[in-house]
Amino acid sequence: MMKKIFSIALTGLPCSGKSEIGKILEKRAGFVRIPSDSVREKLFGDTHIKKINESQWKLVHVIYSVDKNALLLQGNNVVTESCPLDETLKRLTVYSSPYMKKFLKDKRLILDRYLIELSITKDEYRKRNDMKGRTDKESRDIGKLIADNWESVDKLSDDFGTVKVLRYPNNTMDDQKKILEHLGKIIGKPLI
Repeated sequence: MMKKIFSIALTGLPCSGKSEIGKILEKRAGFVRIPSDSVREKLFGDTHIKKINESQWKLVHVIYSVDKNALLLQGNNVVTESCPLDETLKRLTVYSSPYMKKFLKDKRLILDRYLIELSITKDEYRKRNDMKGRTDKESRDIGKLIADNWESVDKLSDDFGTVKVLRYPNNTMDDQKKILEHLGKIIGKPLI
């Protein structure tokens, strides 16, 4: 019998709730969690994100894509968290090599991939940044830069196949509950 495994890419602005949902998937459903921040910090230390250029961001996404795919080939469910601005970075976030199909089939695994975009209002964004102590002008400028350059995608596919794209507002605890209920149905495990 084939076993279904999941690759869930949580995307959205800073403070949109990616880490919280990723931690819940990790704790309650056994997902391996890969936040892009941890990969970025390994590569560039405490370099401010505003000083990291486009090619360096692509490198971050490529490296964590490789880590993600290695974990998937071992039969793990994986959740990634990132703020990919444009379609190129979103593609790198969800990318799975077409060569993986044979390896997954040999291991009797079926991969189901999702890109989940979390959105929040400007007021909620400010409130969450304030709660995290991100009140300086530079933090606000970064949020504005990301928001102003954000590109939503309606569908994604690559040589591996189609990625299911879902969008959720995540402004309230009720919003989060709905997201977790839906994700629980998708993965076949209750998350709340």
